[in-house]
Amino acid sequence: MKELSENELIKKSAVGCDGYQLSEPIIKVDCRQYKSEGGIFDFRAKLTKVVELKNWGIVYSEGKDADNDRNETNRLIANLKSIAGQYGIKIANDPGLIVVKGGQWAKDMEEDIKNYGVPQILLLFLNDRE
Repeated sequence: MKELSENELIKKSAVGCDGYQLSEPIIKVDCRQYKSEGGIFDFRAKLTKVVELKNWGIVYSEGKDADNDRNETNRLIANLKSIAGQYGIKIANDPGLIVVKGGQWAKDMEEDIKNYGVPQILLLFLNDRE
């Protein structure tokens, strides 16, 4: 059996097909048009004003490995803070934290709302047993 060279392999394996190129999408916002650059639209700052999180919270659960659960929550907070600016979000304060221990977290949440008001956003970061 004859061994094929690299060029012969390429010629034998090349596949041709007919196709159509779609028109480049254009997004219109407030009488402005935005085209994509490499498939990415960059109009974040042009669409909205920066959202500032001042009063927000995370409800998270602590299981048998409470240290690990706290560390995961802290990593979540650090990750959110590091990428917030990319999405037009300014995080003014650290979140209020409520730990789920049994069924008490709803009462803790009510108390937190009485003291600090209704949060702008509340993230639930619970394990599969809650």
